[in-house]
Amino acid sequence: MKKIFYILIFFLPVVVCAQQNSYKSSPSDYMWMNVGNAGFSGGTAVYTSIRFSPDGQAYVAYEDWANSKKATVMKFDGTNWIYVGTPSFSGSVAEYLSLTFSPSGEPYVAFCDAQVIKVSVMKFDGTNWGYVGNEGISEGMAHYTSLAFSPSGIPYVAFTEYLNNWKATVMKFNGANWENVGSAGFSAGRADYTNLAFSPSGQPYVAYSDGGNSDKTTVMKFDGTNWVNIGNAGFSAGWAFWTSLAFSPSDGQPYVAFGDAVNSGKA
Repeated sequence: MKKIFYILIFFLPVVVCAQQNSYKSSPSDYMWMNVGNAGFSGGTAVYTSIRFSPDGQAYVAYEDWANSKKATVMKFDGTNWIYVGTPSFSGSVAEYLSLTFSPSGEPYVAFCDAQVIKVSVMKFDGTNWGYVGNEGISEGMAHYTSLAFSPSGIPYVAFTEYLNNWKATVMKFNGANWENVGSAGFSAGRADYTNLAFSPSGQPYVAYSDGGNSDKTTVMKFDGTNWVNIGNAGFSAGWAFWTSLAFSPSDGQPYVAFGDAVNSGKA
């Protein structure tokens, strides 16, 4: 009996390993699959921005070419993609859309509003889309809008602005009006592909392609008084585009991704 017991103990690891291997994911788990139907928008969709609501539903905002290139937001209800409010809710053509959610779960969208040729921010109140503050909050024409909420629940928007020589500007909503965060046009030169994110401690950071530094990547943060560089300005090897900024949840370090012209435009 003791002999049989030792034989079983000898083979047990093999059996356990075989069982563990049998629970490996199938090859389909490593494939990309459609969420709902492919091609769910009414027509061409440009400047897509995807975010998850606090309750876990996927939302997509886009410039809707089936509806006069105005802003449209749709969400996935578990089976189908459905409109959030009415489609094409912006006053006119909406470019450079940026979608996010307030801490209370309301969807907000920032975009370059062709009707007033300025940045506008709108939110969905559960029934309708309405402007947050005035329509057209920037001084003039703007591109590359990026919208985010501070940890304290205040909406901020970053963009590059024509009347400030296409330099970077960040504004926040004080409950009644939009106001500049630090100086308007704070970057050294033209700022393309602006992307806004908050550090775990609540400081706003902006990454962008820096026209003041050979179009290389620069990241700046607002220290409470001024916008200051994080590391060297223009730290990428060469021209950078479509910058995207995020913070590590483990240690709070900023990471930035971009298309790298020195490496054939690769990531």
